[in-house]
Parts: sequence; structure tokens; C-alpha cells
Amino acid sequence: MPLMADVSIYVAVISASAAILGAAVSPLSTAFQNVRLAERDRREQSRTELRQACSDLLAAVIDLRTQVVNDEDYHGPEMVFRLARVRELAGQARAHAFAIALMAPRPLGVTAQTLSTAAADVAKEAAANTNLEQGSCLQATDCTELDRCADAFRDKAVELAIGLQADEPSRDGTAATEDRWHPPPAGRTRVR
Repeated sequence: MPLMADVSIYVAVISASAAILGAAVSPLSTAFQNVRLAERDRREQSRTELRQACSDLLAAVIDLRTQVVNDEDYHGPEMVFRLARVRELAGQARAHAFAIALMAPRPLGVTAQTLSTAAADVAKEAAANTNLEQGSCLQATDCTELDRCADAFRDKAVELAIGLQADEPSRDGTAATEDRWHPPPAGRTRVR
């Protein structure tokens, strides 16, 4: 009979172990899923912040260029305030470019810094071209380099956005495939 008692003990130990293991697997599985979801949420938040910083940089540069061109047609006592606005927009461009450089891959960060430098140069040139006593611009400010840098930045930002979309999983949880996104125009490469 001692053999039968040993079998009962083994069965009880195995049953208890299975119950304990079953109870432990569910929380571990849930914890693993929560970690994966948190990582995905952090990546998405990062992507959203980068897209917003890119949009903010382009908006500041466009506003700066518009302000400079409008100031060329202005004649009046508020020229000091108008130049202050140009400098403010150049400062915003620099701040947004710095944020992008911290978040983005190197090509986009460098292009953002180059754009902010061009914006600062336009602001300096606009100030040099202005006679505050007369309240008017003496000559037009050359925005050619600013326009070139803005176009280059916009292209890099779009390439990065396309690359990020291609890396995002689909709604069904599978990884996106190359045929799920539209490739950039010929002559341009995707940035990852």
C-alpha cells in the first residue's frame, strides 16, 4: 500500500504545480502585453512630437518669410515691432530645429539646423536692409537660400514620414509591407 500513497502524493503535487503555473502564466502574459503596448505608445508619441516639430519649424519659416516680404512694402512707425517679429520667428525656427535635431535621424536634424541658420541669416539681412528712422526697407531681402533650405527640409521630413508609416504595424497587428505605402517620387530615397 505504500506505493499507492506515493502516487496520490505525486498526483497532488503535480496538480498543485499545474494550478500554480497556470495562475502565474496569465499575469506574466498580461505584463508582457502591457510592456509591448507601452513601447508602441512611446514610439507613436515620439513620432507625433517629431511631426509636430517639423510642422512648427516650417510654419515659423513660412511666417518669417511672409513677414519679411510684407515689411518690404510697409512704410511707417511700427517698423521696429515688425523687425522684432522677424527676429522672434527666427528664434522660433532655431528652437524647433534644435528639437528636431534631438528627436530625428541625422539627415533630418542637420537639414533642420541648416534651415534655421538660413532663417537667422534672412532676419539679419532684413534688419540690415531697414532704415528705422524712415520706417521702411531700403532694399528687398534675398530669400533664395531660405527657400532652398525650406524645400530640402520639407523633402527630408516627408521622406522620414513615409518611412515611419511603412514601419508602423497595420490594424490587424501584422508588420506593414512595402506594398502598403506609396514610394517617394523617383530620385528620392526613404530615410529610416
